[in-house]
Amino acid sequence: MKSMTDTVFPQPESALDSPFYKAEIARDMEALLEAIHTKDCAILEKDDIIQKKSQVIEEQKKRIAILEEYLRLERARLYGRSSEKSSPQGEIFNEADW
Repeated sequence: MKSMTDTVFPQPESALDSPFYKAEIARDMEALLEAIHTKDCAILEKDDIIQKKSQVIEEQKKRIAILEEYLRLERARLYGRSSEKSSPQGEIFNEADW
């Protein structure tokens, strides 16, 4: 409700109430919303990349474990105890027979 002073002496319109200011705010809000949307899309893309790389890392860890087991078995075969219990040369020459 307008007071008598407002009717006789109208108050100047506030700069915040001007249509130009409101239009500028609307444009700024649209630009901010677009920037947020762009950032959200970039974050989703990077999350997808991280997930794919994590999957590759897990597969590589499994492959490394398999290769380490192969290496351990090969070393055991090459440098481990022989499965032979006695030497065949010991059966050929026996000093007690002479």
